[in-house]
Amino acid sequence: MEEPIPSQSGTSGLVEYQTHYLWAVIIATLLSLLLVVRFFEIQIIKGRDHEQRARIDHITRERIMPRRGRLLDREGRPLAYNISEHNLAVIPHFLDRYPETLPRLRQLLGLTDIEYGRIAQRVQRAMTPNRRHHRLTILRDLVSNRCPHDNTALETGQDPAPLLWCSACGGRFEERPERAQRCKYDGRPLELSREGRVARCPLCETTYVATPVCPEDGAPLDIRPTTLTCPRCKRSFEDQVAIVKSHLHELPGLSVVTSIKRNYPEGFRMSHLLGYLNQVNPRDLERFPNRYRHDDLIGRAGLERALEGDPTHPFEPNLRGIPGEDVFFRDERGMRQRIAEHARVAANLRSTPAVQGDDVWLTIDLGVQRIVEQAMRRHPNPSGAAVVVDVHTGRILASYSRPEFDPNVWSGRLTREAKEEYDNNPYSPMMNKALSAFPPGSVWKVVTALAALNEGLVDHETTIDCPGHYDFAGRRFRCHDRSGHGEIAMVEAIKHSCDVYFYHLGEMLGMDILERYSSEVFGLGKPTGIEVGERTGQVPSKDWHRSRSGGWQPGIVLSTAVGQGGVLATPLQIARLFAALANGGRVLKTRLVLQTTDQQGKVRRRFMPEVERLIGLPAEKLDLVHQGLVATVEDDDGSGRLARLPHVRIAGKTGTAEAPRVLQGVSEELARWLLRDHAWFAAYAPAEQPQIAVVVFLEHGGWGGRNAAPIAGRIIDEFFRQGYGQLPTPEAPAPSASPDEDLDGIH
Repeated sequence: MEEPIPSQSGTSGLVEYQTHYLWAVIIATLLSLLLVVRFFEIQIIKGRDHEQRARIDHITRERIMPRRGRLLDREGRPLAYNISEHNLAVIPHFLDRYPETLPRLRQLLGLTDIEYGRIAQRVQRAMTPNRRHHRLTILRDLVSNRCPHDNTALETGQDPAPLLWCSACGGRFEERPERAQRCKYDGRPLELSREGRVARCPLCETTYVATPVCPEDGAPLDIRPTTLTCPRCKRSFEDQVAIVKSHLHELPGLSVVTSIKRNYPEGFRMSHLLGYLNQVNPRDLERFPNRYRHDDLIGRAGLERALEGDPTHPFEPNLRGIPGEDVFFRDERGMRQRIAEHARVAANLRSTPAVQGDDVWLTIDLGVQRIVEQAMRRHPNPSGAAVVVDVHTGRILASYSRPEFDPNVWSGRLTREAKEEYDNNPYSPMMNKALSAFPPGSVWKVVTALAALNEGLVDHETTIDCPGHYDFAGRRFRCHDRSGHGEIAMVEAIKHSCDVYFYHLGEMLGMDILERYSSEVFGLGKPTGIEVGERTGQVPSKDWHRSRSGGWQPGIVLSTAVGQGGVLATPLQIARLFAALANGGRVLKTRLVLQTTDQQGKVRRRFMPEVERLIGLPAEKLDLVHQGLVATVEDDDGSGRLARLPHVRIAGKTGTAEAPRVLQGVSEELARWLLRDHAWFAAYAPAEQPQIAVVVFLEHGGWGGRNAAPIAGRIIDEFFRQGYGQLPTPEAPAPSASPDEDLDGIH
């Protein structure tokens, strides 16, 4: 029997199977080795990196606002600078995970029910898909090192009085000293309850209790120790920033964000000049899409607004500085982790520091500004302005307007009640009256006088009869001195501010010539060049009057010649006019910014005096008007004699402008005030070697010679007494006007 022969195909199939099996084992072994190596790399070699990654919830990028440049006076004294403001922010998403955060915060900071309720409402409104991961500021201006009432630096170690806090309603109270009848902070009489156990200050709203029991709900009060005391107002405070930072591990999602807040140390004194900052609004973001973001600050008034981006004065990029960017991690609890702690994980992520803005030096001298403020405050008139200008440079040494406002309040801490009070104030505290236009009255007569002299219509010998009135085109125009001045020439007409004399000059000149000299020669009705927003005033023409309801009437030129009839000018424009008279006929561009410097003190830009136009009038004609201005103050019967000083000769001009207003529903006192004339006085001094021009304007202030002139005299007196100017060689002192002398003719 024959044995079977193995099949060729069967043998080859076995070999193929064995080969496949061998390769499968090799591949599986290699894959296993690869996984082992990978696991070793992940868990051993890169285990620390992945552990760090596991702790990261997301990467956060926050814009760092630069410190805004300071505003300094010409001597380098700070007028506006930055202080740190500490705000409490939260990511709402984390409060959804950790609902115990807000109750713990309330306990740590001693929040009232109202404060806690507002925070909870804001967080709830932010719990939307689009907002829950964005930072939300829930508390602003936490107490740290400055008093929240007056920005004074707080002190420690003064044994501050403890606060009493009700854990039920959140009310805060202070212990009432035995039988105390007045608030220990502002001295106001306390309002006592019937039982006498509770006392409240009506001004600062501090509530005092005699026993540690809440007067609202009867709950026992907890003692909250304080560590800080304000040396100015004597109030005691907790260091809220320190409290929050030391308990951040108990407050998932919360963080303390330090931002910059503007501080104005001079407060009311410089308010109109400096203005204020506050947060941008949607309209600002739409107008400047690439410049601002939410929570940025923008200038709203004064220099802060002008330097914030006026195309004619591009200070804004230098003043604001360059923003930076802060890059950091947040872990699963919302806690901040610095990039430096995860350098291997985020090797390409870097924070960029902000670049601080340049300082802006003003031409203002703080000492002169204080002189002007004190002189204005001595007069009871509630509204007005005063300006002091260097006659040789056009630089403004002082600019003051009243009533004032507090820029520190308007820069982010303005309550609705305070704003309503400002809005309802009939004396317009938010209006800068130094740069607002009003009828100038008789200070305008120098324009009429120089125009008539230069046109050859009159000279120093020409006289005009003043019987106390002037009849023209069927209408009687009266002089302020109804008895008349008789035959009078140029110098005497200026000294006595004779209206009839200037009515005649106005008729001789005509409206077209008077308008041309006012506008083209003296630059009135046009911008002065100051870096902040100003009114340009008004020099009316025939066409301007024709466009009005009354139309053009020939008698209007008489009113225009004496600064009425539609003429409007700002106190600064009048100061520039008198500076030109004092310096020989150079109309200078008005300057408020002196220079800008970087943080090392290096001057980046410096602004030199600039002549805008030359009056171009002969020196003898300017001198004739100068004689009249000196006589106005220095002669015993001059209309500005109440400005006279024993050691400084002054050249000046009074002005009284009719500007009656009638408002319905106002108080009797306000109605009387609105019917009064505007009071002006413009001057330069010393008369022989002029250094400054001074203009005082009192809105509805009555007679210029009686009310505005003495204020200007005080400003000039203190200016030289305190060494801001240099007097020429002293001469025999002129007799000063007695306060009891006859005031007739002071107009």
